[in-house]
Amino acid sequence: MMPIMRCAISLVFLIGCGSVNAAIDAGGPAADADADADAAIPGDAASTGLVAWYTMDSPAQQGTVSDASGHHHDGVCGGNSGAVCPLVGTGKVGGAYVFNGSTTFFRVRADAELNGTTGFTVAAWLNRGDAIDGCSVNKGFGSGEHNSWQTCTNAGGDVVFFSQGSVEAHEQDTSGHPLALSEWHHVALWWNGATKATYIDGQRTAQNDISIAFDSDDITIGADIDNGGIAVPFTGMLDDVRIYNRALSDAEIIALQSP
Repeated sequence: MMPIMRCAISLVFLIGCGSVNAAIDAGGPAADADADADAAIPGDAASTGLVAWYTMDSPAQQGTVSDASGHHHDGVCGGNSGAVCPLVGTGKVGGAYVFNGSTTFFRVRADAELNGTTGFTVAAWLNRGDAIDGCSVNKGFGSGEHNSWQTCTNAGGDVVFFSQGSVEAHEQDTSGHPLALSEWHHVALWWNGATKATYIDGQRTAQNDISIAFDSDDITIGADIDNGGIAVPFTGMLDDVRIYNRALSDAEIIALQSP
């Protein structure tokens, strides 16, 4: 991740306002991912192109975070650069994963289905726990500090959408709509193959015409990986992280942020 700067952002990361109960469940039996509370979210009928879905209602089992989309893109945590699996707290819808801003994150193995080379939407509920920089959902690019796409919040609460083009320098756009601490918001990163945009609580806050390049790097949730090590870890809670291989319509994004 490059240093976070203010500029126009293109990101669709879904977030909804409200206070959060940070009570943590350190264990307990795993729930059937397809029967999680998140499954009741309105708008799920618009599931076309949903290639990964992390409901975050149940603790990771044996270091595995289940993908509820049916595409089997399970996440892996623990035993990786000192990383540990996140615990479960009270989320926006059902449970949520609690990230400590240090060692909690999980990795989703690279797959061509997750690249979204002609368009994608990355959506999640986010609750900032501290006034520091943190990167929550990231698709790496290359072995250095770049990312095909990346969702970060800076110390002031602005949502930053980083992306890497095949020939362009690393591009960053900033929402200009800072997120308060300890409140839920719906954030989405969106790209239709030519234009990227950021949505906060169902509203487009910024956009930019840009190309985005992809390679075989993994997706990480809860922290970025730069030069092989944990970088800019997120502090707070994430819920209902979804990855689509298409650019959702405005109506579909609004439905996602209306649980």
